[in-house]
Amino acid sequence: MTTKTALLVIVSLTVCGCSARTLQQGDGAVQPDVLAHETRSFVIRSLSWPRDAEQAAAYGYDYNGDGVADNAFGAIVAGLAGVVQGDAGGDGYLVPFGTLGDERLELDIVRGDNLMLLRLSAPDFSGGYPVAATAWRGQVRGCCDNRTSLETCWPQAKTRCFAADAELAVASAAYPMSGTIEGDKLALQAERFALTLTLGTERLAVSLELRNVRLRGVLREGAIEAGVLSGLIAPTELRDTLQRAIWKLISAYWREHDRAPVFGTTRDQFLDLFDRDKDGDVSFDEYVGNSLLQTFWSGDLDLDGDKMYEMSLGIGFTAVSVRIRD
Repeated sequence: MTTKTALLVIVSLTVCGCSARTLQQGDGAVQPDVLAHETRSFVIRSLSWPRDAEQAAAYGYDYNGDGVADNAFGAIVAGLAGVVQGDAGGDGYLVPFGTLGDERLELDIVRGDNLMLLRLSAPDFSGGYPVAATAWRGQVRGCCDNRTSLETCWPQAKTRCFAADAELAVASAAYPMSGTIEGDKLALQAERFALTLTLGTERLAVSLELRNVRLRGVLREGAIEAGVLSGLIAPTELRDTLQRAIWKLISAYWREHDRAPVFGTTRDQFLDLFDRDKDGDVSFDEYVGNSLLQTFWSGDLDLDGDKMYEMSLGIGFTAVSVRIRD
C-alpha cells in the first residue's frame, strides 16, 4: 500500500459503517403555494454509500452545471471501498474503524435509533404537479428487542416501525422542502438539511449541516425507491466537525494500541507523517495541517465565489410508507 493510499484510508475510513439521521432546523411545515389534496408519509428504510466511481457519480448532483455530477465525499468513500475489497486477506489495515459497508448505516435505522421522516403534499400524485415536503427527525423508538444485527432485528422492526400502519412521532422542528413530481420521478430541494453520521467502531455521532440540498427518487405506491440525497458541507464543518471527529477516533486508537500494525504502518510510521514537533503525539493542528491530508479533504465547489470551497456529498436511500404523528 502506498503512503498516499494508506493516508487516504487513515483520514477517511471512519466514515465507513456509518449510520445517519437528520436533525432538522426550520421554521415552516409545507409551503403555502402548494394546494395539497393528498399526502403521503414515509420513513427512511435504508441508506447506502457509493461502492465505486460510477455509483458515486450516480449519487451526486451537478451543482455548477458543468455536466459532471458532484460528489467528492462520496468519491472518497467509493475509493475506500476498493481498499477494503483489496484487504480481503485481513492484514490489519482496517482494525480501528470496522468494515466499509451499509449494514451499520441500516442497523441504526432499523433499530429505531436514527429515524428520518418525510411527508409529501401535492394536489395529485399522478405527476406533473408541484409538491411540498416536510422532513423531521423521528422520535427514538424500540423497533426490535434483539438489536444485535439486521437479521435479528428486522423481523420485529418491519411491523413495529416500517409498515404502512406503523405510527412514528416527530422529534424535531419541521424542515421544509419543495419540488415536483414528473411521472413517478420525485425531485425536492431545500436550503439546509442537517445530517448526523455515526463514525467508526466507537459510534461517535457527528452532526453536519448540508446546504443546497437535493433529494430525488422514484415514487411508488407505499415506497420511495432509488432515492438520492445530495448536499454541500461547508469548509468550517469539514475542519471543525468532521475532521476533528476523525482525529479523535484515530488518536484514541493509537493510544490504546500503540504497537498494533494498522494500514500497513507501525505507530512510528504514523507519527512520522503527522507529528511535526516530535513529541510522540499528534495534535489536531498537526493532523489538519498535513499537506497530503489537505489534498484529500479540500472542497470541490465554490458556488458563491467566496474562495471557500465546500465539499459535495451524495448518498442513496430507500423509504417506506408509515403514519407520522406531529
